[in-house]
Amino acid sequence: KGKQLMMEGKVAWAADHFKKIIEQDASHYEAHLRLGQVLLELGEVEQAEHEFETAMAIKLNIAPQARTTQQNTLISIASAKLSMIKKQWIEAENTLIYAYEKQPKNLELKEALWVLYQQWGQAAFTNKQLDVAINQWGHALDFVGRYKQEEETQAWLAKGLKLAYEQLEERHASPQERLTFIETALRKHYSYKLLLKKPIFTN
Repeated sequence: KGKQLMMEGKVAWAADHFKKIIEQDASHYEAHLRLGQVLLELGEVEQAEHEFETAMAIKLNIAPQARTTQQNTLISIASAKLSMIKKQWIEAENTLIYAYEKQPKNLELKEALWVLYQQWGQAAFTNKQLDVAINQWGHALDFVGRYKQEEETQAWLAKGLKLAYEQLEERHASPQERLTFIETALRKHYSYKLLLKKPIFTN
């Protein structure tokens, strides 16, 4: 029920649901993990971090040979979420990619990777690291799981590409440099559909 509420975007209700599960069973690490994810969406970062740390602590008491595939997946996601909170992007990426290579059809890992690259790109964009932002948002498109996510990612990517292109204009880049920029974006799969549909670049 809690996962269904999350999918429907009813995050506050989902949080209440997971809290009730934890009240009944404080060792329910999946409930701690899910609650952490919901709290992140609600902007309660410190509490989310506490829930992820709790989930990880519970995990340490489960012998590796006794863990199910789903348990290992959730453990990887919890570990990556902790790294993401601390802005340890590469560590989070390594954790998720390692798990994803073993389970390429796992939708939760795909979702976690989309969130990772989206947030990584946003952090880079805020710090004016446009090449990093564009690259990470481009990766995010590889893990889009829903139409809404694709639209959001394309919007971020368009913003990053547009700003980067404007900087080329400000330094009076040659038409060839501008063309090379767009060709590079297309070659790296920076949403060719978006570039073809929306005239975000102008001479």
